[in-house]
Amino acid sequence: MKKIAAIILLPLIIINCCNDNKDIPDYRDKYIGDYQCNRTGGYFCGDIVSYYNDTTLIIAITPNKDSLINILDATLKINANGEFNSGLSPNSKYHGFGGYIINDSIFFNTYQGGLGCFVSFSYKGKKM
Repeated sequence: MKKIAAIILLPLIIINCCNDNKDIPDYRDKYIGDYQCNRTGGYFCGDIVSYYNDTTLIIAITPNKDSLINILDATLKINANGEFNSGLSPNSKYHGFGGYIINDSIFFNTYQGGLGCFVSFSYKGKKM
């Protein structure tokens, strides 16, 4: 009788365990969405600022594969604390990209270029 009960209960236990995994929330969900950001920065070459930019943009953050997000035109790893940085591929146009999301606010910086001339932007914004 015990063997029959075990045979009947085993599939139910396995099914129940599999269903529990579907209920685990993705920690990225609270970070996904559109953010209205103020972008400042510009193109710098030596001691000369070739242009300076101060504008407002809507930045979308979307989920990617496990623990990754898409932001601007980059795919970045984000941790459960909302911190993200450049674990970027070698063919990315960014040489630096990092920041964090806390509550409904986002802060991040981007850097492109070399040692002599580069483009650098800072973004600060709120979730819409």
